[in-house]
Amino acid sequence: MGWELSLIAGVFVVAVALAFPPAIVICVALGGILIGLDRFTAWCPGFSHLRRWFRRRRYRPGRVVTEFLAKDIRRDVLVIDASGFDAGFIVARVRTWNVLYATHGMTPIPPFGEVQTVALQDLWKWTGAAWGGPVPAEAPPEADQ
Repeated sequence: MGWELSLIAGVFVVAVALAFPPAIVICVALGGILIGLDRFTAWCPGFSHLRRWFRRRRYRPGRVVTEFLAKDIRRDVLVIDASGFDAGFIVARVRTWNVLYATHGMTPIPPFGEVQTVALQDLWKWTGAAWGGPVPAEAPPEADQ
């Protein structure tokens, strides 16, 4: 009975070892397909209305949109008004903070900034170091007051 259990365990280990590399290849291939699809739809005129619809849904008034700009830098955008969306601007309150510093108690989570008109193309730009670090003191996105 003991050798049968070790045979089953051995077959399981071999099966996992053989299945792991193809699983990684499949995940990388799907990621590549999604990136290619995003690039394809960015340049095709027929897909512009779909991209605009998804972006309008993302930047609805009252919604907080969050992205990581660096490994530990997070920017939260509280959308106030999206009426200038077609011109490439939204009215929002923005805060940029270091997640690691806040979770370890080194700095508090900052409140949202003042209401400002922000260009969508500059909203997710990061001027600091790629590894994150302290948040620069200047206004995070380029504001158009």
